[in-house]
Amino acid sequence: MFSRIRFIDKSSIIRMAVFSVVCFLFLLVFAIESSVLYDTFRYDYAIFYTMGDFMLNGGVIFRDLFDNKGPYQFLIQAVGIALVPGKTGIFILECINLCICLELLFRIARLFTEKNWHIWISLAMYLCLFAFTVMDGDTVEEWSMPFVLWPLLLCLKYIKSHEKSHPLKYSVIYGFCFGVIALLRINDACINVAIVLGLVCLKIKDKEYSAILKNGFAFLGGFTVAVAPPLIYFACHGAFYDMIYATFIYNIKYKSSYMVTAEGVVANILVLSGLLLVVAEALYYDYKNTWKPGLIIVLSVVISVFTFVSGAHFLHYFTMILPLFFLLFVSCFTFYRYAPYISFAYVFAMFCISGDVKTRFWTVTDELLSDSDYPTPKEIVSAWNTPLADIDSLYTLDLAPLYWGFGQSLGMRPIDKYFTQQSWIAEIDDYIRDDIFRSFERTDPKWILSHRKIEDSLMKDYTCRYSLADSIVRPEKWMVYYLYRRND
Repeated sequence: MFSRIRFIDKSSIIRMAVFSVVCFLFLLVFAIESSVLYDTFRYDYAIFYTMGDFMLNGGVIFRDLFDNKGPYQFLIQAVGIALVPGKTGIFILECINLCICLELLFRIARLFTEKNWHIWISLAMYLCLFAFTVMDGDTVEEWSMPFVLWPLLLCLKYIKSHEKSHPLKYSVIYGFCFGVIALLRINDACINVAIVLGLVCLKIKDKEYSAILKNGFAFLGGFTVAVAPPLIYFACHGAFYDMIYATFIYNIKYKSSYMVTAEGVVANILVLSGLLLVVAEALYYDYKNTWKPGLIIVLSVVISVFTFVSGAHFLHYFTMILPLFFLLFVSCFTFYRYAPYISFAYVFAMFCISGDVKTRFWTVTDELLSDSDYPTPKEIVSAWNTPLADIDSLYTLDLAPLYWGFGQSLGMRPIDKYFTQQSWIAEIDDYIRDDIFRSFERTDPKWILSHRKIEDSLMKDYTCRYSLADSIVRPEKWMVYYLYRRND
């Protein structure tokens, strides 16, 4: 039976079982926010969960609730919550997702070497780097990765086969994966773009113009399958423009809003310097072998570098270049047995220097020892004096994701389209700034909960309309809240 299935065989079943255990343990420790091991609910995870929960309960995201990631990110959250409420469902999906990524990486490595121990060591190196970039778990880059690795596997498989005709079904898959990533986070598609450009260049070189046209239509077909359902859904719910604006237009402004700093430039140079090794190894591999993946790899490096130097450089963004480092490690094994270890040592050192490894290490350690400075949701609720049952119209103003565990503990859902970090969001986009005020006027909340005083916030013009009712000021425990009540 297994011999009839191309993707699943006996050895892959065993591998997937091993990968399942590895992924569970890895994410349990390192994915601090999404892991079921920790009592936390903060940062991007808190926002993603809130959006997914809102969507699952019949809300129309983007129209009624704002964030700047693509709709597939929130669909994944909704599926996870529907599977098992709370963190568990999303964590299960995250483990499955990483398991699929490791299997795809294993199959990519098979194109370079037949020795299993080379592949397993390369995978261990990949996970060591991923321990940095996974950050708090449930990142957009994590969910994008299978849709990068699948096309990469097919593309390299085609190049190694030396077949003249490129399979149209591969192009359909390229288009589908690109469409999914476009509605997750378009910046994550660097390798996907490199694959398409590289194959087009190869076909132009061979003067196969008709093949470019045929595969182009196949790509568009796959792309349409991926993007059509969300576009139709949001169009039918009057949220098409809101979705396009948040996912693409606002994201462009968001990316360009970050000022280039000397520290940021140095951090980028340090990590991205490892890609010079990737380029050198790709060219040398092409020189020494009959099949030549170098063009795809070099294009991936060039496009990735351009993406990174043109905007913000959050550590989790570097997840998208980890497949290139994996290719470096596994291909080095074919030439010199110490080369992979030397390459890994250099790349790992650059991540340590530029990625604030000390903070990352102590964050994981503190959470494991239950010694974190950050409050748990239960601690926040227990410190509150005002009878919370009376708060029937609570607007969360500038409530950073760090503090959103407060609302989760109460089973509270946002009552306004803009439910977090309004002052910061407004600085990036004037249209969004005006919409925040319009939405606030429509909501006209009875209560405002903020981690800064209202006169110091975006809503300072409403100071006369609200009076301070209660507060928690314990900065040593990151618990700073101000509760305001409308003057009725």
